[in-house]
Amino acid sequence: MPQDMKLPDGSYGTPDPDQPHIMTLWWVHKRKMKTWPPKHRWAPFPPKAPAELDGHARREWRDAWYDSTYWPWKQAVIDAIAAGLDTARANFAEHVAPEDRPVIPAAGKKPKTDKVRNEEIKAAFLYDVRGLSLEDVMGSLNLPQTTAWRRIESGRLLLAQVQDAIDRVKAIESRSPWLIAADLMDAQSGELPRANP
Repeated sequence: MPQDMKLPDGSYGTPDPDQPHIMTLWWVHKRKMKTWPPKHRWAPFPPKAPAELDGHARREWRDAWYDSTYWPWKQAVIDAIAAGLDTARANFAEHVAPEDRPVIPAAGKKPKTDKVRNEEIKAAFLYDVRGLSLEDVMGSLNLPQTTAWRRIESGRLLLAQVQDAIDRVKAIESRSPWLIAADLMDAQSGELPRANP
């Protein structure tokens, strides 16, 4: 098992130690390293255990594979990230769009639940878009004043991200289908798609 899990909280990308053309993506929080996207497996898969092994021998065989293959691979990933934190952060940013990145809480703060995130978006929407007063937002969400104001502040950031995504979708949808098709034309043939008469 890797001993060096002193990576700072953050999102990282580093090439697979065995297949350098593959960029592995990770996020670290409170000394726990998780794959990104969630539940994706970057690490090598264990091969099939020999059929003749019984339950106990099969577990021993599997443990030996993890000790000889998986954990050294994982340690190589950790060492590569630790050797170049800025590069690993830049790799992650290059491969993951801002709206798809994990939200890593600031040091000393707990991760936010979906309920809290939903309250943040709703509070900011009610206050900034609908024009409700702080007292009305408090009553609508059944929150004390300080919590309601914090939800509004945090929700504004989330709403800005959502609005940015909507604006990008609108920009794409407002383009002529022929311009989009032209962007996708075969670079070798240089031919544009033709409209049906």
